[in-house]
Amino acid sequence: MISEIEVVESCIEDILVKLEDSPLPLGDSWVVWEHTDDKANYDDNIRQICKFDTVQKFWTHVPYIPLPSMFFSTGKTGRKLIGGRSVCSYSMFKAGIEPKWEDRVATNGGEWRIRRFRSIFELSDIWMEVILALIGGVLEPRENIIGIRVVDSSHSHKSLYNIEIWSDTLESLQTIKKSLKSALPMIDVEKMYLRSHSS
Repeated sequence: MISEIEVVESCIEDILVKLEDSPLPLGDSWVVWEHTDDKANYDDNIRQICKFDTVQKFWTHVPYIPLPSMFFSTGKTGRKLIGGRSVCSYSMFKAGIEPKWEDRVATNGGEWRIRRFRSIFELSDIWMEVILALIGGVLEPRENIIGIRVVDSSHSHKSLYNIEIWSDTLESLQTIKKSLKSALPMIDVEKMYLRSHSS
């Protein structure tokens, strides 16, 4: 019996074959990063896992990156290992920018943190919506948004998740908030948390 995942993979492969002769470029080139939490040095805990700049390359890579609901900690279970690694986060940043506050582009900016989710499945759904809005150029101002990140910060018996939208300036964050409210109405933007990278 063919699983739903196999059907989706087959459909994606068919679409990519049809489109491979006419690549559809994205507005920016993006890098997906994996974050672990088992090493002392932050830089040793992040690594690039793929890069894409077209719609086709996006769909070649992203369906194989685990959704939060597949491995994040819940009130009942601890975080699952990914390939034997303790992955606590995935992020997607513009090429040339590392997902850390100290990056020369990120250091003067900040981020919105979405922290309230009804379930881990809603977290996964909103994460995918944010990804698609980001690479589709729906979120504004595009030139200021530098990346997004989903994080499992759960501890003991408390589940704690964040979806972060990073900007290179603090001034652009209010425009990003308005854009999120318009593009993704399932997000309660009034309950987001703003964090400066210079604090």
